[in-house]
Amino acid sequence: MVKKLKKGRHKRIVISAIVFFTLLLLNLSDAFAENTVTYVELPVKKVRQAYSNWCWAAGCESILYYCKNYLGFGREATQWDIVKYIYGSYVNQGATLSDIQRALSDIQRVLSYYGVGSSRMYSVYGNTITNGQICEQIINLRSPIGINVPGHFAVLSGVWQYFDNGSLKNFVLVMDSAVGYIRTIPDSELRDNDFDWELIDAIKVYKP
Repeated sequence: MVKKLKKGRHKRIVISAIVFFTLLLLNLSDAFAENTVTYVELPVKKVRQAYSNWCWAAGCESILYYCKNYLGFGREATQWDIVKYIYGSYVNQGATLSDIQRALSDIQRVLSYYGVGSSRMYSVYGNTITNGQICEQIINLRSPIGINVPGHFAVLSGVWQYFDNGSLKNFVLVMDSAVGYIRTIPDSELRDNDFDWELIDAIKVYKP
C-alpha cells in the first residue's frame, strides 16, 4: 500500500510539472507573438566552411541550395565544386587575390555559372543599404542577400522586428559559414562603423 501511495504521488508530481512547463511555454509563445511585428527566416542551407578562406564558397553553396529548392531556378553546388571552378583546384584562398570589388565579381561569376542571376545592391539612403531594402528582399521577394563584411562573406537570410517597452527593435538573421549556423544580429550593427559585421557591400539574387 505504501509503495502504491508513493508511486501515485510521484505520478501526480510529474503530471503537475508537465502542466506547469506547458503553460509556461504557452505564455512565452503568446508574449513572443504579441510583441513580434515580423519574423521571416528563409530556409537557406546552413554550411560550415571547410577551410579558413572559403566563406565565399560556403555562402554561394547556401544561396544556390535555396534558389534551386525554394525559388525554382539554378543548380546546387558544394563549396568544393565552387572553389575548383574558380581556381581549378582545391586551394585555401578567398574569392580573389586582389581587392574586394573583384571578390564580389568572382562570387557573381559563380552564381551566374550555376544559373542564378545577381546584382549589387546600392543604398537609397546613406552609405549602406537600409533596413527597408533588406525587408523588401527578404519579406516581399523571399530572396536571400549575400553580404560582405570586414574580411568575411555571409548570407543574410531573415529579419526579426519586435517591440520592447514600446520601442521597435530590428534584427537580421545571418547564415555565418564560420560557425555553420544562423546568427541573430541587430540591424544597427550593420552600419554603426565599429567594423564588427559592418556592411560593406551586398548582392541580391534573382532568376536570370
